[in-house]
Amino acid sequence: MNVALPCSVARWVWTGLVPGVLVLALVPNARGQETQGSPERAATAIRAPAALVFANSLLRDRKYDLAADEYERFLKANPAGIDAANARFGLAHARLYLLQYKDARQQFETFLKLAPNHPDAATAWFRVGETSYMLSDLPKARAALEWYTTNYPGHRFLDMAWPYLGDVSYALKDLPTARTAYEHALNDFPEGRLIDRSRYGLARTLASQGEVAPALALLEPLIARGGPQWADKARFQVGEVQALAGRADDQGGRPDQAKTHYQA
Repeated sequence: MNVALPCSVARWVWTGLVPGVLVLALVPNARGQETQGSPERAATAIRAPAALVFANSLLRDRKYDLAADEYERFLKANPAGIDAANARFGLAHARLYLLQYKDARQQFETFLKLAPNHPDAATAWFRVGETSYMLSDLPKARAALEWYTTNYPGHRFLDMAWPYLGDVSYALKDLPTARTAYEHALNDFPEGRLIDRSRYGLARTLASQGEVAPALALLEPLIARGGPQWADKARFQVGEVQALAGRADDQGGRPDQAKTHYQA
């Protein structure tokens, strides 16, 4: 499965390091909780060891390689306890922002073993699903994303988790689950960060289920306003849907009995 880079990697992606990636830089503060606030606010967390505060400050300043080194040094001296869990959470994000998805996933999984009830457990579950998605590990991505979407209603990454789950389920040929996931994304997050991906995913799922007219109704607006990336994909998919319907009519069958293609 050819997928885009995760949309939550960091603000620095707009500088040209990773073209085409969204949006927020979410970094752990000194107590391990993510913050979108100011660096000063993150630095004021109380009672964290100085070494952990320093590692967090490097992560906050986007010095991801240096932050990873400091987290690992801290963990050698502090392998257990809440501070170790917070360090794992920070190290996992440093690896994620360095695009080291396999290592990042391992650190998030270790964090969840150390602190399954931590306030940041929801984020860690999403990250396990996200990194598995990036690694094309479909079964693990599906398991983590299903756990996250089921157990953490209202969490900040659901607008991305639903379309990721839709993509994974479609690739696994589970069209009902894919459809439900995309519909959640569209209905619950009409201004979500992956809204065009969700529209496209639902359109190809509907087409595969034989619902040609609703599929085309979703693709046509993408052609009109989806930007170069999604407009081109939507045009391609419209041709596929129309050809699919035509072949099915010629064969006296349903559109979902013919083969379709997906490029993402």
